[in-house]
Amino acid sequence: MVEATQWLRNVTNAQLAEWYVAKIATLPQDEGIIRPFLQDQLDDIKIRQTTDQPYSHHYHWAAFTIIGVF
Repeated sequence: MVEATQWLRNVTNAQLAEWYVAKIATLPQDEGIIRPFLQDQLDDIKIRQTTDQPYSHHYHWAAFTIIGVF
């Protein structure tokens, strides 16, 4: 969990877009729920700065800190 958390905290929009593309590629063509959701997320990321780290802000991690996960 720590490794995934660190990745998510440090991931850039460009890296996140690559992750979405890779996940979309593994889905069956007729998949109708996850594929559109991931594509929407990918489209949103493409209009943002590629070097921004969208999950680095403390806002995303405060609840975990309060309950003692970190």
